[in-house]
Amino acid sequence: MLATSLDWREAPGAPVAGAANVHEVDEPPTGFKAFRHQIGPTRHLDECAVRHYLLSSDRYIDERDPMKDAGSRPFLVAGLLSCLVAAGCGSGNGKAAESSAAQTSVSFSGPSVKVGAITSLTGPIAYPDRVSAARAAVAGINSRGGLAGHEVELDTCDDHGNADGAAACARQMVSDGVIALVGQNSVSDNASTPILEAAGIPQIATATRTPVSLNSKLTYEPGPSNQQGYAFLAAYGAKKLGGDVALVAFDVPQTSGFRDVVTTALRPGKVTFSNTVLVPTSQADYAPVVASANREHPHSILFGLPLASLTQFIKTDASTGSKTTYLSPIQYAPSDAAALGGTAQLDRVVTFTSYPPTLRDTTNPVLKRYITELKAQEKTGDSDAALDKQTLGIQPWFGFYVLEEVVKQTKLDDISSAGLITALDSAKDIDLGDLVPTWTPTAPGITGFSRISNTSYFLVGYKNGKPYQITPEAVSLEAALKGKF
Repeated sequence: MLATSLDWREAPGAPVAGAANVHEVDEPPTGFKAFRHQIGPTRHLDECAVRHYLLSSDRYIDERDPMKDAGSRPFLVAGLLSCLVAAGCGSGNGKAAESSAAQTSVSFSGPSVKVGAITSLTGPIAYPDRVSAARAAVAGINSRGGLAGHEVELDTCDDHGNADGAAACARQMVSDGVIALVGQNSVSDNASTPILEAAGIPQIATATRTPVSLNSKLTYEPGPSNQQGYAFLAAYGAKKLGGDVALVAFDVPQTSGFRDVVTTALRPGKVTFSNTVLVPTSQADYAPVVASANREHPHSILFGLPLASLTQFIKTDASTGSKTTYLSPIQYAPSDAAALGGTAQLDRVVTFTSYPPTLRDTTNPVLKRYITELKAQEKTGDSDAALDKQTLGIQPWFGFYVLEEVVKQTKLDDISSAGLITALDSAKDIDLGDLVPTWTPTAPGITGFSRISNTSYFLVGYKNGKPYQITPEAVSLEAALKGKF
């Protein structure tokens, strides 16, 4: 069920047959395939259509899933994946090394470097949009001359949504010689992080979920933890909305870890769950689940379910007449109202995001770059780069922005794992475009979250089916636990 962090909310999804089947394109087709054909015979086309579902973060719901073995952050809803995959694709683990050099006329002054991203494309959860966001970010970096003159190649791996896959992907990253894991890690990052750490590979803005990663000396997180984000939502339900808060999550091993992390974060505010409902992953009829969740008449419910399951719960609850607020790790689009049972149901959803919501046009140059690069990626035929399919919002892309800014602001020319670690450990007050406070990578966090110094989030709700920002400014978890929203 919940993975461990905000991953569930990130949008865990159902497995899709053939999603890992990557094959070489050897005939000159038309349209999108023709474009790929022009890139060269060594390029690969991943013609999978992966239905991506969010779950709770910290992976919880994936985490998204909020489990101990996973993690995640909230935002937009997932979609289908038509992927471009570069040469070097691994069969079993869905690895792929990608470069945008063939699509640009930029020249580079040094050898290329590989940057890794581990996510789930098949299995109980799926996040194809995260790969698309990473592609968009890498293309943008290379269009600006790469990292200190080095072209960046994206090395991705599908962990199949489980710990064994996470460990296998981590070993692939080590074997492939990536200089860092950026933007995303497995929902079971407790299995991948020890391998990466032993190899001296830093993780930069990967939305860490489990205690292993949250406290790893090679974890560098400028944003808040998705797991703490679940606690932030629960605090909003208990302190601002008032009344009891129930927890509904998938009945999977990671859920135990997820609950431990969330309850620990909630302890200072004396917030507890009135009841917890664990849902079998094979659950088809959600009427019994809804009845169990509403048994104690909670004022709000925190979810650690994938998108499809959460949607089914909300739609089923529509017929009960309950007025419960849905604390969701997933941000729905206005077009999802019908699937939820109508606009009135959507208006009961409250979600959170670790970065300023892109709900409207913005003058922030970083957000403008994000939107521009995602749209450019979508124009290549990558439908999962669409802004309304970004289940973690800006997070996966933002990790690459952080990497680029660290290299620039520290004037780093040793573009290697060791060079990055040295730069990160010595950097202070890195300016990240006002998306998060100025960042000192080694600033300590609270107990249990030693690598997370930023604990502020935004709340997003719905009025007449349209999202709006509930909190005008980011609110810290500490303030939320005191009811100060």
